[in-house]
Amino acid sequence: MLALGATACNLSSINGSSALPAGTVDPNSFHTPAGAMALYEGAIYTFQYTPEHLTTGAGGTISQTANGAFVDYMLTSGLISDELQAGNLGGPPSSYYPDGAQFGDSLDARALPEGVNAPGVYLGLQGVRAASSEAIGALTAWDPGSPPALRGHLMVLRGYAEIMLADLFCSGVPLSTLDFSGDYTYEPGSTTSQIYRAAIAQFDSAVTLVGDSARLLNLARVGKGRALLDLGQFASAAQAVGAVPDNFAYQFPVDWSGGNTDGKSIFSTAVTVGATVADQEGINGLPFRSSGDPRSASAPAPTGPNTFGQPQYSAVKYGGSVLGVTPITVADGIEARLIEAEAAMQAGDYATWLSKLNRARLLAADTLPPLTDPGIDTARVSLTFSERAYDLFLTGHRQGDLRRLVREYHRPQITVYPWGRYPSAVPGYGSNTNAPLPRTELNNPYFHGCLDRGA
Repeated sequence: MLALGATACNLSSINGSSALPAGTVDPNSFHTPAGAMALYEGAIYTFQYTPEHLTTGAGGTISQTANGAFVDYMLTSGLISDELQAGNLGGPPSSYYPDGAQFGDSLDARALPEGVNAPGVYLGLQGVRAASSEAIGALTAWDPGSPPALRGHLMVLRGYAEIMLADLFCSGVPLSTLDFSGDYTYEPGSTTSQIYRAAIAQFDSAVTLVGDSARLLNLARVGKGRALLDLGQFASAAQAVGAVPDNFAYQFPVDWSGGNTDGKSIFSTAVTVGATVADQEGINGLPFRSSGDPRSASAPAPTGPNTFGQPQYSAVKYGGSVLGVTPITVADGIEARLIEAEAAMQAGDYATWLSKLNRARLLAADTLPPLTDPGIDTARVSLTFSERAYDLFLTGHRQGDLRRLVREYHRPQITVYPWGRYPSAVPGYGSNTNAPLPRTELNNPYFHGCLDRGA
């Protein structure tokens, strides 16, 4: 967060000098309407990293050199859940590291003791919060005539970043703040429920600013519904999304090939990193590849087998064997209907539950036959979460849903998360349902580690 806000920091408070280091952008250059808009665009960039932000390398090669926070979150949360597996499966013990570049292995195996450093996704999500706060302050101060919806947009993205922090990491994430003038305020760790409530406050504030922007209004509504679902407030969650139309979708384009020419893609690589679409991972995992369900269809990755001869798979929805620029969905009308379905199930209104579930299913894949009521509450819960897994496949929802199955539905985590023998050098799956917080937080004097490692 400090790095992202460096252009606005008070330098004398950091290094005792007000002189700008060579090559540093003068913070005063942002004290204009154009500067404020640059910070706004930078915050969106941090969340998305769209194909418009590509770099030109040697020989004119165009490459997307990094993912935005949302795509990183989707990949990371997919590993700890049953959607993805690490790209170095089949390797010897020397290929497994519980830290650093191979963090994905320990994440996939859910063997994540405190002290293991977290991946860049944590800094990315906190960076969204920091960049949004800076831009909101700059727009207010230096471009007061700009549409309020711009600030509302940033509040919504900040809310989503907080949901993702709560879904992936242990209880105890500090919601420290950085404002546009460079004032940094450390905060102690917040509980998981406190973070969801903080996200709801962002969505509520955004609604007052987005005006007649239906796209942003519905994005805030779905975000609020998602956070309320995480808190177990089912009726309120359904109410929050009731006005969201079926055809709503907030998406942005991603170059899944990475634009590189060295055998790399966002999902898999020809070496020992990356990720591959999973199939019945660890006994409990859903058959994402073998089910034949079009919503989770995959194809052999264009990079071929990994170094150890294991096949790699990419999601068809993101290009499959021919990876290119296709959109990823942050929130849509399908998710709104799923939220309503779960609330109806909780209320015992099974006719509405089934109707909403089938509506979401039809919107996601109109070739699938309608569902029937299994007639037993435990089976209804399983069906609801299975449908959510396929309808929202690889959009960053599955990890939060698995934690909710443990936390809200009181299912033993050994029946929810992958378990048993791990298909690589790791002896077996661990018992963690979340990731620890990174060592970088030790700079925060109020930080004392995870408050709770439970779901």
